[in-house]
Amino acid sequence: MKTILMLLIGFIPSLLLGQQFDVPIEVVKTFEIKFQDAEDVEWNIKDGNFEASFYIDDDYTVSLFNKNGAWLETAISINQSDISQAFIDKVYDTYKGSEINNIFNVKTATKNQFYRIELEDDNASYTINISTKGVITEISKIQINNDEESYEE
Repeated sequence: MKTILMLLIGFIPSLLLGQQFDVPIEVVKTFEIKFQDAEDVEWNIKDGNFEASFYIDDDYTVSLFNKNGAWLETAISINQSDISQAFIDKVYDTYKGSEINNIFNVKTATKNQFYRIELEDDNASYTINISTKGVITEISKIQINNDEESYEE
């Protein structure tokens, strides 16, 4: 019964929002086992993988699965006060004039835990991965030029 409910949770939003994909049963089963208390689940496809956005308690969470149902990553939204101020200062020193929009505590199947910080300034949006030791490990940038966006890494 719970599996049917989870299928409906994935299927009904696709009907309402016009999404043109089905979430594989393997993905739904893994999701159901890993996140039994998930609420307000929405599914998307990201780089060929299945991304579930949902809430557990009041925490906004995003989790990624491959098409075979293997869990890849979970990112839980956290407050700025939940991360070292030194990390925040490093980001603001590197990206002067920017504003932090979101911070996620990320755990993956293949990497250690890290933080994902999303920020923007007048010209671009950035996603920065920073290790729990404060080392910036990855940066992606979306440049905004005259109503056009371009992606850089």
